[in-house]
Amino acid sequence: MRLVLTLALCLIGATAARAQQPISQSMAQCAGLTNALRDHITATDHLDRIDHMVRVWIEAAVSEAHLEGRDDATGWVNTHAVEMYGKWSDTSSLRMLTSQEFQDWTNYCGALSVDLGLDARMRG
Repeated sequence: MRLVLTLALCLIGATAARAQQPISQSMAQCAGLTNALRDHITATDHLDRIDHMVRVWIEAAVSEAHLEGRDDATGWVNTHAVEMYGKWSDTSSLRMLTSQEFQDWTNYCGALSVDLGLDARMRG
């Protein structure tokens, strides 16, 4: 019971932290996470889809960063996308796929893409 409560509080804390940052930053992080996932995929049809997803996230994040008043929207987005990519790019496939943090991020990015009406999910 105590473990379940701790995990629930961690999930709430992670969601709250993302909710407190600019949406363009979250979108850029979703791009970086998706790009890191690309390093673990070998099927060409999946690679094409992932490349598309990264482009969608980046374009939407830059657009949002402009709306937020960022002077260098592209630089802002690239900084956060590269940072997130760096966090996950050296992670083994098994560790990535079994990581609760990775699962939380992929769930968050999937939900965010639906909320924003973006074509940035692996499955439609």
